[in-house]
Amino acid sequence: MLTRKNKPGLVLFASILLGIASMSALADSDTNMTLGDAKTGAKLAQKYCMKCHNNSVYTRKAKKVHSYEGLVGRVKACSQQTGVSFSRKQLQDVTEYLNHHFYDFQQ
Repeated sequence: MLTRKNKPGLVLFASILLGIASMSALADSDTNMTLGDAKTGAKLAQKYCMKCHNNSVYTRKAKKVHSYEGLVGRVKACSQQTGVSFSRKQLQDVTEYLNHHFYDFQQ
Protein backbone atom coordinates (compact mmCIF):
# COMPACT_ATOMS: atom_id res chain seq x y z
CA MET A 1 0.00 0.00 0.00
CA LEU A 2 1.34 3.39 -0.99
CA THR A 3 1.24 5.88 1.85
CA ARG A 4 2.55 9.39 2.28
CA LYS A 5 5.30 7.97 4.43
CA ASN A 6 6.81 5.67 1.78
CA LYS A 7 5.93 7.72 -1.33
CA PRO A 8 9.16 9.83 -1.26
CA GLY A 9 11.24 6.65 -1.16
CA LEU A 10 9.38 5.24 -4.16
CA VAL A 11 9.84 8.48 -6.09
CA LEU A 12 13.57 8.49 -5.29
CA PHE A 13 13.90 4.85 -6.36
CA ALA A 14 12.09 5.53 -9.66
CA SER A 15 14.28 8.59 -10.31
CA ILE A 16 17.43 6.56 -9.75
CA LEU A 17 16.26 3.86 -12.16
CA LEU A 18 15.44 6.44 -14.83
CA GLY A 19 18.83 8.08 -14.35
CA ILE A 20 20.66 4.78 -14.76
CA ALA A 21 18.67 3.96 -17.88
CA SER A 22 19.38 7.34 -19.47
CA MET A 23 23.11 7.13 -18.65
CA SER A 24 23.26 3.73 -20.31
CA ALA A 25 21.48 5.03 -23.40
CA LEU A 26 23.87 7.97 -23.68
CA ALA A 27 26.91 5.71 -23.38
CA ASP A 28 25.54 3.41 -26.07
CA SER A 29 24.76 6.28 -28.42
CA ASP A 30 28.41 7.31 -28.76
CA THR A 31 30.31 4.07 -28.84
CA ASN A 32 27.94 1.25 -29.72
CA MET A 33 27.80 1.77 -33.45
CA THR A 34 27.90 -1.87 -34.53
CA LEU A 35 24.64 -1.65 -36.47
CA GLY A 36 26.20 0.02 -39.50
CA ASP A 37 26.08 -1.30 -43.04
CA ALA A 38 29.55 -1.33 -44.60
CA LYS A 39 28.18 -1.37 -48.16
CA THR A 40 26.17 1.82 -47.60
CA GLY A 41 29.10 3.28 -45.66
CA ALA A 42 31.40 2.72 -48.64
CA LYS A 43 29.10 4.78 -50.85
CA LEU A 44 28.90 7.56 -48.29
CA ALA A 45 32.67 7.56 -47.77
CA GLN A 46 33.24 7.74 -51.52
CA LYS A 47 30.82 10.63 -51.87
CA TYR A 48 31.85 12.69 -48.83
CA CYS A 49 35.14 11.54 -47.30
CA MET A 50 37.07 11.34 -50.55
CA LYS A 51 36.44 15.04 -51.20
CA CYS A 52 39.19 15.81 -48.68
CA HIS A 53 41.48 12.78 -48.79
CA ASN A 54 42.05 9.38 -50.34
CA ASN A 55 42.42 5.94 -48.74
CA SER A 56 46.06 6.60 -47.84
CA VAL A 57 44.88 8.44 -44.71
CA TYR A 58 43.52 5.10 -43.44
CA THR A 59 46.51 2.99 -44.41
CA ARG A 60 49.44 5.17 -43.32
CA LYS A 61 51.79 3.78 -40.69
CA ALA A 62 51.36 6.72 -38.30
CA LYS A 63 47.61 6.33 -37.82
CA LYS A 64 45.85 8.94 -35.75
CA VAL A 65 42.99 6.60 -34.79
CA HIS A 66 43.85 3.85 -32.31
CA SER A 67 40.50 2.49 -31.13
CA TYR A 68 36.93 1.93 -32.24
CA GLU A 69 35.79 4.79 -30.02
CA GLY A 70 38.45 6.97 -31.62
CA LEU A 71 37.16 6.03 -35.07
CA VAL A 72 33.61 6.97 -34.08
CA GLY A 73 34.90 10.33 -32.85
CA ARG A 74 36.96 10.91 -35.99
CA VAL A 75 34.01 10.22 -38.30
CA LYS A 76 31.85 12.61 -36.27
CA ALA A 77 34.56 15.29 -36.27
CA CYS A 78 35.16 15.02 -40.02
CA SER A 79 31.46 15.24 -40.77
CA GLN A 80 31.18 18.36 -38.61
CA GLN A 81 34.28 19.97 -40.10
CA THR A 82 32.98 19.49 -43.63
CA GLY A 83 29.42 20.53 -42.85
CA VAL A 84 28.02 17.13 -43.78
CA SER A 85 24.99 16.40 -41.65
CA PHE A 86 25.17 12.63 -41.36
CA SER A 87 22.27 10.98 -39.60
CA ARG A 88 23.08 8.57 -36.78
CA LYS A 89 22.57 5.66 -39.19
CA GLN A 90 24.91 7.21 -41.76
CA LEU A 91 27.57 7.70 -39.08
CA GLN A 92 27.15 4.04 -38.17
CA ASP A 93 27.47 3.00 -41.81
CA VAL A 94 30.62 5.03 -42.49
CA THR A 95 32.22 3.88 -39.24
CA GLU A 96 31.41 0.24 -40.04
CA TYR A 97 32.87 0.56 -43.53
CA LEU A 98 36.09 2.17 -42.32
CA ASN A 99 36.49 -0.28 -39.47
CA HIS A 100 35.79 -3.31 -41.65
CA HIS A 101 38.10 -2.32 -44.50
CA PHE A 102 40.94 -0.41 -42.82
CA TYR A 103 41.08 -0.75 -39.03
CA ASP A 104 39.50 -3.96 -37.71
CA PHE A 105 38.99 -2.64 -34.17
CA GLN A 106 37.04 -4.77 -31.71
CA GLN A 107 33.82 -3.18 -30.42
